[in-house]
Amino acid sequence: MSVYEATERSIQAAIEQDRLDPDVSAGPIAAILRLARNIDAPTSDKLDTVSIPSYLKFCQELNLTPAKITPKDKSKEQDKAGGALASLRAVPDA
Repeated sequence: MSVYEATERSIQAAIEQDRLDPDVSAGPIAAILRLARNIDAPTSDKLDTVSIPSYLKFCQELNLTPAKITPKDKSKEQDKAGGALASLRAVPDA
């Protein structure tokens, strides 16, 4: 499957799932499809270091990529609870 075909499928799925409004995003959709064509059919022997990063950025902006799953950051949980010092202060005196 070409990048163009895969992109079309991703766009269609996003529209069907109401994650993408084709009227509001018509310009970015056209741009990402153009980039996909460029990736599938390079026109020169030069190494293209722009098309793929640009394509991936468009995918991210159009929400065509899965959400990143990151492990919980324990330091943020501690900040919400007041941190280690607050934990120590919460211990009742013996």
